Amino acid sequence: MGVTGLWRLIDPSGKAVPLETLEGKVLAI
Repeated sequence: MGVTGLWRLIDPSGKAVPLETLEGKVLAI
């Protein structure tokens, strides 16, 4: 997913985050 790549660039930790966390960030936007 392109979104995952985006979060990877934005997230300073650069770690793979749980899918639930990703969904929460997407909903926040």
